[in-house]
Amino acid sequence: MSSSKPSKPNSKATALPIQHADIEWKNNVPYSKYFDDVYYSTTNGYQESEYNFQQQSSLKSRWQNHASQQTFTIIETGFGSGLNFFATWKNWRNTEKKPKHLYFISTELYPLKLQHIQHAINDWPELTPFLNEFMDQYPPPTQGFHQRQFSADNLTLLLLFGDATERLTEMTHPADTWFLDGFNPKKNPDLWSSALFQQINRLSKADTNLATYTSSIEVQRKLAAINFDVEKRPGYGKKREMLVATRNLKQPPNSNPNTSNANSTNTTSNTSNTNTNTNTNNARPDHTLSQNSPVKGASIPTAQADKKPWFNIQSPVKSTEKSAVIIGAGIAGMCCAASLAQRGWNVTVLEKNNDCAKEGSGNPWGALYTRFNTYPSPVNQFFQSSFNFSVGYMNALHKQAPLENFWNPCGLLQCAFSDKEEEQLRALAKSGFWPKSLLSYKTPTQASAIAGVKIDRPGLWIPSSGLVSPRGLCQFILKQHPNIQLRCNQHVATLTPIKKKQQDYWQLLDSDSKLISESQIVIIANAHAAHELNPTRYLPVSQIRGQLSYFSCTETSKQLKTIVSYEGYILPSDRLTNNGHSHLLGATFHPKDNHLKLRKKDHQQNLLQLSRVSEDLAEQLGKNNASESLAGRVGFRCQSPDYLPMVGPIPVLDQFIADYAGLRVGKLKKDYPPGTYYPGLYCNVAHGSKGLISAPISAEIITSYIENSPQPLPEKLLHSVHPARFIIRKLKRREY
Repeated sequence: MSSSKPSKPNSKATALPIQHADIEWKNNVPYSKYFDDVYYSTTNGYQESEYNFQQQSSLKSRWQNHASQQTFTIIETGFGSGLNFFATWKNWRNTEKKPKHLYFISTELYPLKLQHIQHAINDWPELTPFLNEFMDQYPPPTQGFHQRQFSADNLTLLLLFGDATERLTEMTHPADTWFLDGFNPKKNPDLWSSALFQQINRLSKADTNLATYTSSIEVQRKLAAINFDVEKRPGYGKKREMLVATRNLKQPPNSNPNTSNANSTNTTSNTSNTNTNTNTNNARPDHTLSQNSPVKGASIPTAQADKKPWFNIQSPVKSTEKSAVIIGAGIAGMCCAASLAQRGWNVTVLEKNNDCAKEGSGNPWGALYTRFNTYPSPVNQFFQSSFNFSVGYMNALHKQAPLENFWNPCGLLQCAFSDKEEEQLRALAKSGFWPKSLLSYKTPTQASAIAGVKIDRPGLWIPSSGLVSPRGLCQFILKQHPNIQLRCNQHVATLTPIKKKQQDYWQLLDSDSKLISESQIVIIANAHAAHELNPTRYLPVSQIRGQLSYFSCTETSKQLKTIVSYEGYILPSDRLTNNGHSHLLGATFHPKDNHLKLRKKDHQQNLLQLSRVSEDLAEQLGKNNASESLAGRVGFRCQSPDYLPMVGPIPVLDQFIADYAGLRVGKLKKDYPPGTYYPGLYCNVAHGSKGLISAPISAEIITSYIENSPQPLPEKLLHSVHPARFIIRKLKRREY
């Protein structure tokens, strides 16, 4: 009955892509050929979901009992059709007394195609409004974390595509409630393995509870082994029994589910599934850090965190006022402001210029784009994840305000500008690692038909890419969030730590030492100007000069319908100057060059780069525009030595050097203390030329640190952009 078994994706080797589920329909219910099982009850899947997971986990009462929490986190194994997610979303919306924000985290190895999810959920009209909001944000089937925001309901969905155990190993935030909803344990043993239950053990709190449709003896044993009190309850429909369980840390935790036996299974009947035990003596360290200045932090222990204690910080300060100050009103700063504002924060953004998005974020339009490949380096993984997040982010914002002119999903052609590049792009497309819905190889003829102008070289078509207006986006964020205040012409020269009501605060002073503002939470998002502030003076950032050129349109060039990328890029025409429509061509890349004025040779270089992929278009634009009279713009990218941004809490340099001095002499396995960080101080800088894709997800990273909520990326990628990484590298190289 079942089809041939597909290969299991390997996220470490990145040799295979995520594969869509192979299904057929039985009685209008999706049925997995691979696992030889239905996705939900053939009687009524929605009622089954309500009974097994909403009611038996006492979800609404738990929300009410945890209403004082900032966040509530559900982790599910097996997203499937999304039925449990939509049912949870509906109940969350209709519950008044509840925590501020819901995180629904779900693993999936073989995601359903969007049309199959739509087919399944359309059976229940009461879920249709939630399905409609979800459809525009469903991620492509690619390995990793996929966070999507539904800000109107203060809800975040984090889909973990790939092997469940591998993905959960990359998580650091514990669950309040677990939904175990994989296929039958006998047919899908990987989703009920001892290794997975070890992750459930690691990612559970003292009062975490759990629900699952199965009553398997093996599952009972494994839950008991990790100190869950297990209870059998009547199952839904024809199913005789199901399980609910509540964490019980009265007994020392047993970290190995394999050591349990049938006699040790603590299973009861007809008792409450609510555990009132609040004893946390044996619980993992609290995420909350000391209020002393500076602070040392501790996070949930993971294998990676234990090996790199300098990154062990989650939330140094609990803001008693839920207000924050951000220095810098470019893309990085305004995305941070939006992320905090949609979670109920009052945000003040201080900008030294007379408006937002004036410097590095000052280009009229930019391309939402990254280069795809299959090599799993931190740079590639971070920017590829950022791209997928930003596409969903922009689509969601644009759906809220379709008449606002800050996003144009016109797609992008990545053209091969050399024979070597052509071979690489063809091999990438043939590898099948990236789904065709995300990118596909096009011949010059096919590329020309897509672009609307003659293209000489083949390349990749990336239909989800598009144009972003940085200033338009920043202005929309201000319009959308009344609790964001922009204060222009405010140059912060000094950050001074103070104590106020026994809490840590920062005073922000101007060059005359006059007070501009003060706050418990400060985010430095002012690019290279971070060097002017003492806590971040040591960060290794540099300025890279770039020049854009504005070429007036020809009748032929007006037909350009999409972004064309190569060594540079050309954008479809827009009213960039007062002289009519023009194309934006860019951009040069000149390190250690501080020249502020436009240069003729840089305009010529931008045109030369275009000629390598479209000689006809470059010739027409060249004839129609004299280099001497071209308009354009000079900007300076803020970049780090490893081309990744710096996103996270600010380390105390001198204390790091003292605490980790052993790294200078190769003592890598020493029992080092956690990192020491300035309380309530974060940075979000060095996005280089990729700020349009990296700023939105970086803002979510910063917010997650501040609120102690689930992070949008795996721990290893958080470490790859952490500001502390450069201190550790320099210590190992004996440069400190």
